[in-house]
Amino acid sequence: MSFSLTDRHAKVREAIREVPASCVLFAAASNWGGNRGRTYPATDRRVICINASDGNGNNSSGLNPPHEKYHDAWTTLGAEIGFASDSDDQPVYLSGTSYATPIAVAIAVNSIDYVENLYKRGKLSKDRRDFLVSDDGVPHMFRLMSQRMDGWDYVAPWNLWKAQHGALDMGDEEDYVYQQLARD
Repeated sequence: MSFSLTDRHAKVREAIREVPASCVLFAAASNWGGNRGRTYPATDRRVICINASDGNGNNSSGLNPPHEKYHDAWTTLGAEIGFASDSDDQPVYLSGTSYATPIAVAIAVNSIDYVENLYKRGKLSKDRRDFLVSDDGVPHMFRLMSQRMDGWDYVAPWNLWKAQHGALDMGDEEDYVYQQLARD
C-alpha cells in the first residue's frame, strides 16, 4: 500500500482484517520525518512498514518517521529515484516511502519465488516453505539480506545473493542461499 492515512480508516482496517493470513502486506511509513510518526496502515501489526533510503542505504532524505518505538525499521531505495519526464529528456527525481514500498514488495516477491523454486525441487520442507512465505517469514528473509545503517535495516538483496558480487562461485550460490534460508 503506497499510501498513508492520518487515522485508521474503517474500510481500510476492515479490508486488512479480511486478508488471508497467508498474504503479506506492506505499507509506506509516511514522509513527514520527525514531525509525525508512522501513519496507518503502516502502524498495523499485520503490515510490514517500509521507509525510504537513498541507493546506498542512507536515511539522508529526512522523510522517514522516527522508528524507536517500533520493532522494525525496514528501508530500501525510495530517495531521488529517476523517472522519465513528459516535457523533455531530463529525468525527474522523486522521493518518498510510497516509492520504496513497491521496491520492497518486488524484493519480497522475488525472494518468495526463489523459496517456491527450492521447495518444488525438494530442497525445502513444506513447513519451512510455509514459514518463509508468511508474514513472519518475509521479515526473516529481509533480516538475512539487510544491513544496519544508522539504526535502520537497509534491505539489500545482494547481501544474501553474494555470488552477484564475486563472493562465491555461481555454482555455490544456491547452496549458500539455501543454507541461510533453511536454518532457524
